[in-house]
Amino acid sequence: QDQDTASPSIEDVRIGFGGLAKVGVWTPVRLTVAGGKQGFSGRILLRTPDSDGIPTYFAESDEPAIKIAAGEKTTVWRYVKLGRTNARLNVSMRHDGGQIVDQQSISNFRILKSTRQWVAVMGSDLRVEKASRYLSRRSSASLTKTVISDSRDLPDRWIGWEGINVLMLTTSEEGVLETINEVQFSALRRWLQLGGQLVFTCGSRAAEVLGSDSPFSEFGPGKFEESVENWRTVGMETFIRASKRVPDATTRSPLAVFESVRGRVECYEALGGINDRPVLMRYPFGFGRITFLATDIEKPPLSDWVEHGQLLARLIRFEAEEGDSTAGADRLGQVTHVGFDDLTGQLRGALDQFQGITLVRFSWIAALLVAYILLIGPLDFLGLRKLGRPHLTWVTFPLIVIVACLVAYLLSNQLKGRSSKINQVDLVDVDV
Repeated sequence: QDQDTASPSIEDVRIGFGGLAKVGVWTPVRLTVAGGKQGFSGRILLRTPDSDGIPTYFAESDEPAIKIAAGEKTTVWRYVKLGRTNARLNVSMRHDGGQIVDQQSISNFRILKSTRQWVAVMGSDLRVEKASRYLSRRSSASLTKTVISDSRDLPDRWIGWEGINVLMLTTSEEGVLETINEVQFSALRRWLQLGGQLVFTCGSRAAEVLGSDSPFSEFGPGKFEESVENWRTVGMETFIRASKRVPDATTRSPLAVFESVRGRVECYEALGGINDRPVLMRYPFGFGRITFLATDIEKPPLSDWVEHGQLLARLIRFEAEEGDSTAGADRLGQVTHVGFDDLTGQLRGALDQFQGITLVRFSWIAALLVAYILLIGPLDFLGLRKLGRPHLTWVTFPLIVIVACLVAYLLSNQLKGRSSKINQVDLVDVDV
């Protein structure tokens, strides 16, 4: 029917990213609704079964009703938690009075298991599936890739990103990044700040993408200085323990050079000499993590490298892979030790402190052992010999042993007490 004579209707429903969603987490739903001949004022309700199979409604109760003028269309975002992998989604339009004017039952989407690792690629397509065999076995069997090629598919709230494990941004060509609006960027930033994982590759367009007037500049490892065409790949080959060298290319993606690099540099041009420039950096962003590669992984020479899949695996390494031997060590010959300068160590150290309790130090035990050995050995022998009564050792030896046992028993009870003591910490809130 012609739009002028039609009733308000749901024209299009896009679920998740590219028709993919994940069970048990917030999933974005983009709806295109038309006002029809008379316009529309009301709400949109989403209904889907929860994990127990009970139909559950999702509605934006804290927002004003949707108002669409006659003959016009609008796009709105809604969010839903799918409880089962075979669930259907029912979408309905209801007038302010409660009358349903249109509804649809949607099933043409795929729901991933909650344990599946989901990688979203924004920009140029990357063959992430090549990285599967280099990841740990528990992850390689459940790796899914989604390519986001249109900024209209990006949610307007951070919860819409909840199902994504790793987001990869490639920047060699203009595209999605240039069309992201402020609301979408704020949602992406908030997701990363609350624990998301971002892999950012930027080389040839570093000056443009990471310039001071770009919102993505705060995702960079430092202040952009210059781009260099001739740079060495020895460090990258060593970093992933490659069996093949990076091929020579007539045109190659430049290396972006930064000042005051933050975070941990995991790979240099060579082996980390004083003049070597950083190639790969990892650093926190709130509770999230950014892995920055200072060149374009989707361009030669890296795209033509036979070890391209292994490099991708090291970039998208999931949190569960940190200690996995197949994922490789962070840096050759380097071990990271966690001391009490971190928050977790300080908290544990505070829990081990009890008022009125003195912990026995090892040095005290060692000193008592030395004194005990001296008493039962040379002091007892020399003292009785000087007195001319060595046979008294049959009395002094057991006496020293008994006294030493009594001292140890009394010190143990005196220092640690007799009653049980418990320390407890309640985590009330976490501020980013």
